[in-house]
Amino acid sequence: ILFVDFSFAFNTIIPDILQNKLSQLSVLTSICQWITSFLTDKQQLVRLENLTSGTRTISTGSLQGCVLSPLLCSLYTNDCTSKDPSVKLLKFADDTTVISLIWDGDESAYRQK
Repeated sequence: ILFVDFSFAFNTIIPDILQNKLSQLSVLTSICQWITSFLTDKQQLVRLENLTSGTRTISTGSLQGCVLSPLLCSLYTNDCTSKDPSVKLLKFADDTTVISLIWDGDESAYRQK
């Protein structure tokens, strides 16, 4: 068992690529367009006590803390699969668990999978 947590995964979602992936999953065009619009040209700033930064426009990524972000991240990585049928991947958002068995103590063959 291998546990993987992808750092900054939510920040790396590219809206156009996600839209293509959603289309391949037969998601309605209107929903694909809404999600792309939702992820594109977001205005962000930072507040610390009574100080506020300038506003920046962000055109990639999904917002941390947004209820849609884990789902969008899961859909974005949906096509990341194992070519080996003995290796199972369990994924949610930016967390992935890789599960496989090591036969006869042969760890080297497993590592190459």
